[in-house]
Amino acid sequence: MKCLTWLLCMIYITAMNVNDLLPIFGTQAEIARQMGVTRQTVNYWSKAGIPNEHQLRLRYEVLPAVLNQSSPEKASTP
Repeated sequence: MKCLTWLLCMIYITAMNVNDLLPIFGTQAEIARQMGVTRQTVNYWSKAGIPNEHQLRLRYEVLPAVLNQSSPEKASTP
């Protein structure tokens, strides 16, 4: 978990690239699904870089949503 936290910190500080996102999403296909773009688009981003407007969406919409889904639910107390 510490490694993932460090990786997320680096993503928020620097420009993102597809290789930074693979440990979080697993595959380029999943990145494409979460972003609502084609796999070909993500493949292009891996070579040309992720455009700024998509980086903003990743930072403030997609990543927080994905990370909230993967965090363990808090146990409710009766």
